[in-house]
Amino acid sequence: MIKKILVGLGGIIAIILVVAAFQADTYLIERTATISATPEVVFKHITDQRDWQRSNPWVLEDPTATAAYTGEPGAVGSTYSWTGEQVGKGTATLVEARPFSYAKASLHFKEPFESMATDEYFLEPSGSGTKVLHRMSGENDYMGKLFGLFMSMDAMIGGNFEKEFELMNKNLTAAGR
Repeated sequence: MIKKILVGLGGIIAIILVVAAFQADTYLIERTATISATPEVVFKHITDQRDWQRSNPWVLEDPTATAAYTGEPGAVGSTYSWTGEQVGKGTATLVEARPFSYAKASLHFKEPFESMATDEYFLEPSGSGTKVLHRMSGENDYMGKLFGLFMSMDAMIGGNFEKEFELMNKNLTAAGR
């Protein structure tokens, strides 16, 4: 009886491992919202990684999180590095910035899993505010594919994008910007 259970369990595990191998090689997560501030204000907030921390739900939810910055705030090449029990360890480098319309960062996650991603913001005027599209994309290695069978990256990361937009609206409106 135990032998049949172990063979059955082994079969289920094998099926899961095979199914994971056939999952998508890339991922794309995006959310859109309108922020009650001008494109200039939103752009400055997004590209100045020190200021953006006020709208960073990952760090705000991790009391152990610490940050370090290099480079001129808002300038291409500036970096933000983080470490924390919940957020892990990584670095974001601003690699492209088109004033008031587009910002792109390269993300290097070091812990708990090593991976790279691209983080982009597309901005356009919308009435008296700014329509913002936040997109994250990257390669899905085997561990990411396996993880994706049990947890939705879109729900986890996209949910934090939505929290980020709420915080942006609160912070940029409260500041009278």
